[in-house]
Amino acid sequence: LKESGRQWLKLFGSALIDHLGFRDNFLMIGHRGLASGSAIEYHITKRDKSEAFAPPIEKAGCFSFPLGNKVNMDNTMPEVLYGEEIKVGARIENCGLPLPCRDGSIAVQVDTGIGDSRQPSICVGDYIRMDGSTNSAGRGFNVVVLDPHSLQPVRLSHMDTYTSDSTDLELLLESLHMNEIVIAVIADDASRKLGQSARDMLNKLGSGHIQNLRFRDVWYFVGQKGIEGFTQMEQLSFSGFDGGWPKPLTTRFCVPRKVPTSQIMIEPESRRNDRRRQFCSKYEGYTDFCNPASVDDELKAISVASKEMKGHEIFNVPVIIIPGLNHNTFVHTLQTTLMQPGIKVENVAVFWDEKLPEYGELAALFGFQNYSLETSTSYSEQLMRAVRLSRTVFPKAQHMIIIEEDLLLAPDFMSFMAQSLRAINNDPTLAGATAWNINGFEDLSGNSSLVYRVQEFPGLGFLMKSEILQSLINSWNNCCKNRAWVGWLSESSEQEMLMPDVSRVYRSPFFGAEAASDLARRLFVKPRRTYLDAEPPRLSLESVIGQQYDAFLQTQIMRGEVIPPEDLVECVRGQPTLPDFSQLSKLPLVIYYHQESTSDVELLLKLCNCFGLVIVEKNQPKNLHRGLLRFVYQEHDVFLVGSMTPFFKAQLNTTDILSPSHIST
Repeated sequence: LKESGRQWLKLFGSALIDHLGFRDNFLMIGHRGLASGSAIEYHITKRDKSEAFAPPIEKAGCFSFPLGNKVNMDNTMPEVLYGEEIKVGARIENCGLPLPCRDGSIAVQVDTGIGDSRQPSICVGDYIRMDGSTNSAGRGFNVVVLDPHSLQPVRLSHMDTYTSDSTDLELLLESLHMNEIVIAVIADDASRKLGQSARDMLNKLGSGHIQNLRFRDVWYFVGQKGIEGFTQMEQLSFSGFDGGWPKPLTTRFCVPRKVPTSQIMIEPESRRNDRRRQFCSKYEGYTDFCNPASVDDELKAISVASKEMKGHEIFNVPVIIIPGLNHNTFVHTLQTTLMQPGIKVENVAVFWDEKLPEYGELAALFGFQNYSLETSTSYSEQLMRAVRLSRTVFPKAQHMIIIEEDLLLAPDFMSFMAQSLRAINNDPTLAGATAWNINGFEDLSGNSSLVYRVQEFPGLGFLMKSEILQSLINSWNNCCKNRAWVGWLSESSEQEMLMPDVSRVYRSPFFGAEAASDLARRLFVKPRRTYLDAEPPRLSLESVIGQQYDAFLQTQIMRGEVIPPEDLVECVRGQPTLPDFSQLSKLPLVIYYHQESTSDVELLLKLCNCFGLVIVEKNQPKNLHRGLLRFVYQEHDVFLVGSMTPFFKAQLNTTDILSPSHIST
């Protein structure tokens, strides 16, 4: 209890307040302006040193008002400067405004200073009224009161509510006359000993943000006694979650005799995200997510703007996220998931390893469901457990979207899945759609509207029918112990997946033991193409359903330009020279090669090596459809057609077919 607080209680009639000691009990009924000794008051001390507290005081009775003689309260405010006592500082024309204020208003500049290195300042009507060298501005509250008629300062005070309680501030605010204008600036810290009563009084003067003031936040405010609503002249800047200095506030405006108000609280320049701050204080290493510049950013789903996507069934499909060990890329996965327009956070579930409970807290910050999994010895095992549990969490789901570790979703990821879902529902031979093209390197893809049918899928980010997922779960040890890009096989070999030419997910750089493998280096070191535009393209899906796809491929191959084998010989022999098709017409390009049987892929593998297409373990090419391999190269739709595939033209000249003799000669 500050000495000035005791003095003020005396002005409410107390005579015993000076005797109040540690753990004494005190009861008082008084009122403002009551002569000292006229209050009803009781004071009891501890009987002896062995007692922890003084005995309680309980009284009942009646009293009249006033309780006694009243005294004059004028000019009794401690540490408040009045009239001629107010020094005038440096002259700043119009307080920095480019033009003079209109009649009936006055120029004001407020500056919260910078941390503890630059003092705050208040300029009113061409002159500094408070700063470090004028009227003792400093840490805590700096207040200037303006006369509502002359708009000139009549009182001002500095109150350090970091060191002392807010009694002086409360009494200054209590002393305001009707329509007087209050200009307040907070610097360094003012929250430490700021009482709720002071906050409530500032709220009645028009503040909408004082209740949110925390340690080292800075704030400016222009309010008025008798105001109705919230002032439009207020702003709050939050300190860093680690106690770092906030962004300083400096602004200039014309203050009229009646402070402008709004019935709706003025939005702050930024909001405090206390849950996110608490997480960042608790866990280290979240460099981007806990950046002080963005730690208060709101984590909120985005509404869908496209009429075609509003109410689409894709938003009822559960999204299953299975993070790995890289916590920063996990954050990126959550962020790019939340950024999908139209996403329903209640349909997103994160399944995390029990060793990483912070992942559950992180998922909850985004509003996603989260479930703990028993610790696994490999990511594939964790993936299996997550998929199995997801079938229990979402038992009625007909489809699932699976997001594997370290993925960033393209802006149109959900749009791609929505368009694909229509084709999947209309074709029983389609198991789902994958968002990642295993051959989607920068030089081997580029048509954002193009979608393929492929006999297997590389995993990472995909949508799949629930019954197909269940079949994978039932045969996991046989089909899926390796990573999906090595090759997962379902029980039904007739099932195919839709795959975009340009990937709709980006996998962050690969770490861990798996990153050292030759396959991982081939997959994730070479630059890849990912669709990044905010506007989703319309996919070419009309021809991918059922047998229409084969007919479409036949048509494209028939109208395509055949690449003669001699243009490919050096490349397929392993020379570093890549084929150059940049000068050819934009027709599809067809490369025919010889096969001894349907399983003969010897020349196909050489062509894959020539163009840089992916070959996985057991020397198997990827992205095949009935033996056909399709990709985009130098803006051409390229088809690799084997002689034993159903797309081969029997009437071709042998000179148009790449054969083993071209390589051996």
